Amino acid sequence: MRRIEADKVEARRLRADDELSLAEFAREIRRLEEKERSMKEKVSALAPTPARAGYAAARIVREWDTYTADMKRKEITKSIEAVVISGAGKGGAQNGVFRPELIEIVWK
Repeated sequence: MRRIEADKVEARRLRADDELSLAEFAREIRRLEEKERSMKEKVSALAPTPARAGYAAARIVREWDTYTADMKRKEITKSIEAVVISGAGKGGAQNGVFRPELIEIVWK
């Protein structure tokens, strides 16, 4: 991930120094962002599941509709340390497309 970020910085520097055309810069940034997205997906798939995830998660999913709002809040508080949302770019770059790979749940 650090290497990809360093490559992005280098591409921005080359563009600022007018050593890359706008089209070359755009292609390079797009390639690096795709590589970054792919790497994040691989890391996420390899991440170990929490010990609590097995039986407890199945039970929670099965019973979720019967929980009150307070019960749901309590389960979420017990299970999730944080929700990290990665930057999606400026303005309307997403064109209204939901990108779940930008959301990471940190389990307790």
